[in-house]
Amino acid sequence: MAERLYPNLTVIIEIAVFLMALWLLGRYLFKPFLRVLEERKKRIEGSREDAVRLKEELKTLLETYQSKIREAKAQSEQVIEKLKKEGEEVNRELVEKAKLESEKYFNESKKKIWDEAMELQKKLNATAIEVSDELTSKILQ
Repeated sequence: MAERLYPNLTVIIEIAVFLMALWLLGRYLFKPFLRVLEERKKRIEGSREDAVRLKEELKTLLETYQSKIREAKAQSEQVIEKLKKEGEEVNRELVEKAKLESEKYFNESKKKIWDEAMELQKKLNATAIEVSDELTSKILQ
């Protein structure tokens, strides 16, 4: 005959204890554990987002830095070119001034020599006249 199996009290208690353990584990172990995992996941995602944001900021700063370096280099080249032109201009002016001074000195020296030559010519003429007068008077005596 067919015996009917009825759950006895032990099985019902075991099921109740299992359900209670499952509820207690879920409430005090699994939910906090899952909450910790979720918080960790959020922190990791936040850190990743921060890392991406910082990487973009760094890229922007690097581009700005490189742009400013190129700009400073261009400005320094302009300053160097300007100073070079000014130096060439000063050099040209100094050469021109030295040339004018040497011409002036040459002309002054030439005039001085000419004046001295004329003075010597006058003295020579005066001496020649004296000598010729002396010769004439000695010849006539």
